[in-house]
Amino acid sequence: MKYTIYESSEEFEKKDFDKIEAGCTYNSETATATVVKIFDDKEGALEALSKKATSVRKFGKIICVIEYYVLPEEKDEYGDDIEFYDPIAFSEMQIPVRIAPGYENAYEDVATFDNYADAAAKVDSLLDEDIDAYIAI
Repeated sequence: MKYTIYESSEEFEKKDFDKIEAGCTYNSETATATVVKIFDDKEGALEALSKKATSVRKFGKIICVIEYYVLPEEKDEYGDDIEFYDPIAFSEMQIPVRIAPGYENAYEDVATFDNYADAAAKVDSLLDEDIDAYIAI
């Protein structure tokens, strides 16, 4: 068995922002994935993955996510898949929530989340407290 690190990217429109979480590009039918490196052992692949981070960036009305994952692969002598597996790990996703300008702690991260939905909920709760905040991506 080999362990392959893939880089996968996907663009999300506003209606799909809540789908942004670990594995969101792997589970997408339109994402593009490329091989980064193939390892003979699981530990080596996981160690290399730990040095990578998921990128979450907003461009206008679209959020682009680039994430990495380790996928176990078993192939026959012709290079065809013998069995299909799910990823065993994804790169870390960090979506910070920040205080808006004009406050004492302006531009400070008040929380960091591993998915967009929780970050948006935190912004909503801060707005309910009359504190302007935003998702800093």
